[in-house]
Amino acid sequence: SDRAGSFYVDQERRIMPVSDAFTVYVPVATGAVSEEFARGALYDFAMFLQRNADWDAWIEQIDVRSNGDVVLIPRAGDFQVVMGELEDYPAKLSKFVRFVDEGLSVVGWNRYSEINLKYENQVVCTRK
Repeated sequence: SDRAGSFYVDQERRIMPVSDAFTVYVPVATGAVSEEFARGALYDFAMFLQRNADWDAWIEQIDVRSNGDVVLIPRAGDFQVVMGELEDYPAKLSKFVRFVDEGLSVVGWNRYSEINLKYENQVVCTRK
């Protein structure tokens, strides 16, 4: 973050400090997260995930790499899903669902360490 620490973003997109007095169950974002990105595109993406019960239950962490790639860490499974930049994320997530239905359900969830969705009309996987 710009403040080099942990923070929450409230519903009005304001930065709030973390408190030891209470626990909030929200998506955890780690990595190269600027306050501007947290209040903008990342907030919109996190709210999209939260409004969808399946995605909300499945995603444990959102990591932002120094190159700007957004990476999803699932609650179950030993792999990462690289979204790239957050433009057109509904289409990228739909592409992932198709890949799961047509690919992962056949070859198994433990074959790949990374599933990359950032390329148009492609799913690029890295074997373990």
